[in-house]
Amino acid sequence: MPTAARAQALGVITGSVTDPSGAAVPRAHITATETGTGFERSIATDDTGRYTVPSLRPTEYSLTVEASGFSKYVQKTSGSSPIRPRPSTFN
Repeated sequence: MPTAARAQALGVITGSVTDPSGAAVPRAHITATETGTGFERSIATDDTGRYTVPSLRPTEYSLTVEASGFSKYVQKTSGSSPIRPRPSTFN
């Protein structure tokens, strides 16, 4: 008998990058790294500093933000506040 395939819903992580004054940081490099496997997905912020990292498995991630003229920022997952993708919405 054939084995039934199980579908796994994918999610997204969205956000925005701003400087200390609150101004948007366009073209910042965002990397979402899957904590358990080290798999990485990268994207750049748009002209308003917003980003969406699509097609992520539902697990924990760390985020790295790099932009010219700024220090590298890493947000790591912790047990009390994991970074998890939210389900994708299709219209």
